[in-house]
Amino acid sequence: MAPIDCHRFAFITVASLDQVWAALTDSELSRHYLLGLDVVSDWMPGGSVELRGPDGISIPGQVLSVERNQTLAFAIEQGVGPCRFITWDLRQCSDGTVVRLTVDEVDGDSEDEAEDTWLPVLSALQSQLDRLLSG
Repeated sequence: MAPIDCHRFAFITVASLDQVWAALTDSELSRHYLLGLDVVSDWMPGGSVELRGPDGISIPGQVLSVERNQTLAFAIEQGVGPCRFITWDLRQCSDGTVVRLTVDEVDGDSEDEAEDTWLPVLSALQSQLDRLLSG
C-alpha cells in the first residue's frame, strides 16, 4: 500500500465559529478563497460534494463528517488517482477561532507542493473573513 501524506495548516481569526463555518459551507463564499471554486453540497454525511469552477470544471466527492462549527470532512476525487481527504477543524479560543486544515492523500504532494496549493487558500480564507467582519 502506498504511503499517506498528511499536511496540516492552521491560523487564528477574530471571526466567530458561525462566521468561519458559513465561509466553509456557503458556495457563494467559497469561491473567494478556494481558487475560484464553488463548494456545493447539502453537507449531510454520505452525501455528495462538488467543487465547481467557472470554466465548467467539476470535481466530485463525498461528505465524510459534519459537526457544525467543529469539523467538516470530505473526500474529493483526483482523476484516476486515489481520493484526497480534506478536513477542516474549528475551535473557539480567547482571540476568536482556530482554523485547522488537514489534507491527507495517498502518494500525495511534497510538503512544498502542498504549501504552494493550500497556503494561498488559507490566506484567502483569512482575508475573506476579515472582509466579512469589516463590511
